[in-house]
Amino acid sequence: MFEFFKKASKDEPEPEQDNEPEENIEQEDEEKATASVTYYIKEDSTDVFLDIFISDYEQETLKKMAKILSGLSTLRLSVETMSMVKDSLVEAGAEEIFVDLVRYTMKYTEKETDSLKNITDKIKEATQEKEQEDQPWIKPSEIIR
Repeated sequence: MFEFFKKASKDEPEPEQDNEPEENIEQEDEEKATASVTYYIKEDSTDVFLDIFISDYEQETLKKMAKILSGLSTLRLSVETMSMVKDSLVEAGAEEIFVDLVRYTMKYTEKETDSLKNITDKIKEATQEKEQEDQPWIKPSEIIR
């Protein structure tokens, strides 16, 4: 399990600091990974950044990347990620933080859902207008009268 929210207790000694630069640690992690997609937001920005890593173009590596990419468009990865975050926060005794996180996530999701609904409505309107344009102005049955 990920322990990225774990707080050190007062009784535990602080872990020893590595003198290894953070960049080298990231390189080691990337060397272990064959495919990855990383989203992040920088401290001085509100933009979401994306890093994509693929170690080679072998078929097995491409299948691994495809597994990640196919999961991004589903709720499966979101639910698994939220579950892991929840477990870590509960373990750290910060359940209330999870409630805030869910509330913010729902807020962002609601905005995106509204945007998708607006796009869908516009497509429906355009389709209906196109269907109306294809209909004759005067129907043949009206001419016979």
